[in-house]
Amino acid sequence: FRMTKLFKETAGTGIAFRAGVRGQAYHDVEIPSAKINVQLDAPQGPIEQSFAHLNRLAGLSDAVASYETGRALRMVGFILDQQKSPAEFGARFQEDLADAVLSFALRDERQPWGAEDTAFIFLTGFCETAPDDVKDEVRASIVGYARKRPIVLGG
Repeated sequence: FRMTKLFKETAGTGIAFRAGVRGQAYHDVEIPSAKINVQLDAPQGPIEQSFAHLNRLAGLSDAVASYETGRALRMVGFILDQQKSPAEFGARFQEDLADAVLSFALRDERQPWGAEDTAFIFLTGFCETAPDDVKDEVRASIVGYARKRPIVLGG
């Protein structure tokens, strides 16, 4: 019994996740490229910077959704940094997200894990007492950023 057979993870999902979480361009539906010169929104805070060092999330199964998950994670880091959250909050979210993605993959869901799912984990773990309009705004920020593509510079 090999765990690798359970997941539909490919080299492309890892590349896509890394490109997303590091603010790099997503060049192709199947193969994102980290070699394209893009206008980066450089990480500003310590939590966002710590997320940029992640290489993969076990259980991601689709390149586009992996890219968006990486970008959603980047926005979560930005939000936590803007709130002056301690580093432990970033570490806790990273663990919660990794657990959720892996559990999702083990259930063999038909659709891939993506930005909406990542936003949901953040909202349930860190914004549960916030008013609904604040939750909606935070969710829209995470998902909107996740689905936005960086600007490709001259080329």
